[in-house]
Amino acid sequence: MEKKANEDADKHPPCDPKLEALIPVLKRELPLKVHSEQFNMITVINIAKEFGCDYTIEHGWACDLYDEELIRGGGSVCLITDGPICGPRTLLVSAGDAVRYGLWHIRALRMITINAAKALYTIIDGKVEYEAV
Repeated sequence: MEKKANEDADKHPPCDPKLEALIPVLKRELPLKVHSEQFNMITVINIAKEFGCDYTIEHGWACDLYDEELIRGGGSVCLITDGPICGPRTLLVSAGDAVRYGLWHIRALRMITINAAKALYTIIDGKVEYEAV
């Protein structure tokens, strides 16, 4: 019996922890979370569609260029800051730039409020919870 188990184990590829980390994404237990700029947003959407996983595009610089694709893709775009270089004030500038280049102002507002809260898992019982941050 033990020999059979070893034979089956030989058929499996070697364990790769980086690939193992994707299992919750492929099972749709966690969204694919991608820090993205304008040049790879369509790639993110296509990969998420191909594997049938939920996703968020975080930072989303120049998302106004792909507004329609993002809506059709079913993902969520948020403008967030997570480093010392881009502080909270840049969020308003980024949202303003997106509106200036054609993004609907309500969508830009959502990108810095509710979409960001959802991406950061701060929504509890349908409300943004400060304590969750």
